[in-house]
Amino acid sequence: DSARLQQLCNFFSIPFHNAEKEAEEIIEDVEGIHPAYPVFDYQAQTIQQAYAHLTGVKRRVLIHMPTGAGKTRSAMVLICRYLNECPQRSTVVWLAHSEELCEQGAQEFSKAWSVLGTRKLKLGRLYGDHELDVGDFKDGLIVAGLSKLYSRSLREQDRFLLLKRCVGLVVMDEAHQGVAPTYQHLLDMLAPHSGPAALLGLSATPGRSWLDITQDEKLAELFSRTKVTLVTDGKTDPITFLQAKGYLATPTYEWIPYQPSLQLTEKERRDLANGLDLSTSTLKRLGDDVQRNLLVIHAVSEQVAQAKKIIVFACSVSQADLLAEVLVARGIRAASVSSRTEPTQRRQILDDYKA
Repeated sequence: DSARLQQLCNFFSIPFHNAEKEAEEIIEDVEGIHPAYPVFDYQAQTIQQAYAHLTGVKRRVLIHMPTGAGKTRSAMVLICRYLNECPQRSTVVWLAHSEELCEQGAQEFSKAWSVLGTRKLKLGRLYGDHELDVGDFKDGLIVAGLSKLYSRSLREQDRFLLLKRCVGLVVMDEAHQGVAPTYQHLLDMLAPHSGPAALLGLSATPGRSWLDITQDEKLAELFSRTKVTLVTDGKTDPITFLQAKGYLATPTYEWIPYQPSLQLTEKERRDLANGLDLSTSTLKRLGDDVQRNLLVIHAVSEQVAQAKKIIVFACSVSQADLLAEVLVARGIRAASVSSRTEPTQRRQILDDYKA
């Protein structure tokens, strides 16, 4: 046994090592390493399925995930994988309809590639005040505003054809916009059905036009009737599933009692019953209601006192301007943002809010 073996080693002046004791004293050298750009399990499954479709026969797929489920991050991981594995057509074009969505895409790709990328490449911006020679761009991601790139495709067809030779993947944020004739023209030029470029669509609500089924039919055809949705347990809808898992918060609704002075016309009532939005003139009348605005200001003031930060969706630009002015007069930092806001000021307001 160990005792007799130790006596024998001592007699011959041989160092004795108690293996049993040493085994008990071994401390494992294991550390946890956190990924710098992680995805959740359901996002990883979505990415895997979508990538298989993009590199398969049809080369088209629509990713359908609820708002807040991480469509943009999932798409960025997929784009990075594509750029790492498919260098022969190494330009990706990201299309979005607003400056905010474009800038969000650009910043997110910069973060993703700095972690997942395997080489130095370019990030090009073509939206708002940003300019870019599309004919000279190779190896990287172009983030483009739909309207701006469409105008460029009409004016500079020769430069556009040079770009097309390098494009391997086109990503359409808010994919339902792709069925509009102007934007469909743009997608047909960059990623035609018979061409080598793949097409990825992102949407939280792909069936937005259920009152006009032909629009949904066009959307399905655009992505070759191939859609990847969030994988759940099969018993609950995606939003309930994400809330149960703690990925999405469960909203708390609070009704503010209000007796409107505004009376809807019969046509406005029919439009609401049919799922249509209120008209611009109706929203303006609602936004001009003094009593309602006072209730909104009071509710916002209470929320700011508790949460310090709040977003208010107004009925109109004029109401948003009015609410912001009154809140500032009450000592609350507030700003109104709309499509009319000058781009530099718009970015500053959003950056201040994030900070």
